[in-house]
Amino acid sequence: MVRLAPATGRVSADIIIVFGFSASPELPTGQQNAGFLDQRKALTWVQTNIQAFGGDPGKVTIFGESAGGLSVKQLVALPPSPLPFRAGILESTGGSFPLNPRDSWNQLVKSTGCTNAASRIACVRQVPATQIKNIIEQNSIGFGPVEDGITYTANTRAKFFAKKAADVPLLHGTNSNEGRVFAHLVGIGNGSPQLSEFLNATFPSRPDIQKAILAFYPTDVANIPFELISQIITDLIFTCTTSSLTTVAALNGYDTWRYYYEGVFPNLQVFEDAGAFHASEIPQVFGNYLPLGATTQQIGLSRYMQTAWANFAKNPQKGPGWPKLGSNFGLELGSLGRNGGSGEVTIPLISVDAVCAIYAPIIALQPLWTAVDNK
Repeated sequence: MVRLAPATGRVSADIIIVFGFSASPELPTGQQNAGFLDQRKALTWVQTNIQAFGGDPGKVTIFGESAGGLSVKQLVALPPSPLPFRAGILESTGGSFPLNPRDSWNQLVKSTGCTNAASRIACVRQVPATQIKNIIEQNSIGFGPVEDGITYTANTRAKFFAKKAADVPLLHGTNSNEGRVFAHLVGIGNGSPQLSEFLNATFPSRPDIQKAILAFYPTDVANIPFELISQIITDLIFTCTTSSLTTVAALNGYDTWRYYYEGVFPNLQVFEDAGAFHASEIPQVFGNYLPLGATTQQIGLSRYMQTAWANFAKNPQKGPGWPKLGSNFGLELGSLGRNGGSGEVTIPLISVDAVCAIYAPIIALQPLWTAVDNK
């Protein structure tokens, strides 16, 4: 999940639910990320019970969007043994930016009056969940996973480099306007904050990157603060982090396919000109978009995407229907919904990833940003 701090304009990505990721130091290493442990237990349950429902435990594909995609990425990077899945789909999985869950835990402990308790976690557990939720929301307290090397690692790329990630086929993708919904929610780019404030907060002490950004984007984007900020969020957090991870995976022998969703439909626009915003592909994947106002393109694209996702789950090695990274010199991805189409168009990676050269120095430091001191 992406969170924008309205006061500074800084962009960060985190999971903001304390119940699964408290970061309490009273919990031993390996038990602090309860949310991820729950997922692993659920997969174990599937392996034990799926045959009773007519399923095959050897044909499990896991997939998720946003924070769900992060979960898939962690399960692949730090695979359980025995492996409870044979493929993974990651939709709109963003990068992670500075966050220290321990500081958030201490703030919550103080806000709940549990600072002097013999066991702070026992004290917090007695506080009604609705009260905890209100405290978190009112104070914009962000929680995220603790770096334990068991259920979570910030440096997932290292696992692919070392070939320690699960050797399963992977389908990754992002949307062309991921950032618009986040910028819209906090009024960013419309005077709060101004563009210069956003750039200085997001790229502190990096005037070279700020200058490169302003020079790279076309004038119809660069001259409109909302458009430029939205595209920076899209590219920095989603497009280029996905490009980085999938490139590493493909170069190290992992069967990897990548998509780029560009479908824009009137009955899915949560605000004017939302575009192909974060999560807008979900109704197309599940086919549960509102039928009222659905266009012929939308109906056709949804059918195509459902077929592609299902085909990938049925036969992961064959892929969703377009070339995998590493074939054809590894320079192509599948664009979905481009130019009003109802299917896939194979396009050059450079047409999407050219901007990533600007953000490469930032993305290269990502593991440092998300490391958490557990001492």
